[in-house]
Amino acid sequence: MNDALMDSAYSIARENYKAAELATFKALESKFTAEDFDPIHQASQHAMHLHFSAMDLAKKVWARMISYEKAEEILRNQFVEFPDSTRQKALSDSYTDTR
Repeated sequence: MNDALMDSAYSIARENYKAAELATFKALESKFTAEDFDPIHQASQHAMHLHFSAMDLAKKVWARMISYEKAEEILRNQFVEFPDSTRQKALSDSYTDTR
């Protein structure tokens, strides 16, 4: 592939990731006005990490490298701060998006 294309793709993806991270933080901050900065920042960071982990695991499920149940277990162990329903939604959404 073209090096300039790949470099630009990475730079743009990173910029969009940072923008999504900031937008997530701001949306949480406006919704949970009584919360301090740190819990909101931590929640937004963890949510982004949950999303990317779920995407990676969904790809592995589709590649038949791991079972769906194993992916659920990995997310459960890695993201204990999230309710089961949120982790399940993250994996289900990612699984659907990966198809």
